[in-house]
Amino acid sequence: MPWFLYIVRCSDETLYTGITTDIDRRIKEHNNQKGAFYTKNKTPVKLVYQEPVENRSSALKRERAIKSLTRLEKLELISGIQVALPSDPRTSKNRNISAFLKRLKKRPARISENRLAKA
Repeated sequence: MPWFLYIVRCSDETLYTGITTDIDRRIKEHNNQKGAFYTKNKTPVKLVYQEPVENRSSALKRERAIKSLTRLEKLELISGIQVALPSDPRTSKNRNISAFLKRLKKRPARISENRLAKA
């Protein structure tokens, strides 16, 4: 039985990743509010990405890898841009994104002069 990994875009523009053996049935379940708890109040959902996977074990591993991606990386995956998954951390794209995110976290918050004057 073939398995599929899928990503849907919810009505609030968030992305949900899941696995199934029947994509059409699963999308209907999400839209009928019988799917995952996360999508129940975010209908309708729209399928934006799918890929076949060999078996359930591989599907679960792939799902976990994709769920660990940032939103930007998921959007790149959906648009067809090559995305390095966490299982391949040595690629330049992954290192560049990681370095960028680290710089963002280390950057001190900017406080405007107006805020300082009011304090």
